[in-house]
Amino acid sequence: MPVKKTESAKSTVELEKKVAALESKLALLVAKLEQHEKESKKGQEDLRAMCVECCKPKSSGTEDKECREAVKSIAKSLMNPRAAMPDVSGL
Repeated sequence: MPVKKTESAKSTVELEKKVAALESKLALLVAKLEQHEKESKKGQEDLRAMCVECCKPKSSGTEDKECREAVKSIAKSLMNPRAAMPDVSGL
């Protein structure tokens, strides 16, 4: 049974409307994706800067010296079975 031209034209118009709607949605998604990409790059740069800051070598202050002394004390007490373990709870 052949399709009438009016039905065919009507379905073509409907399909064209759907295609136009999909194209506008796609354009919106592309714009949002580009914006997200820019924000992500900024976030990655911020994280990279934080990592660089955290990984900078720390100066040998008094804390490092205290920890080294505590490690030496523990090592000495481990070599001497009669010695008491030093108190390192304050470190």
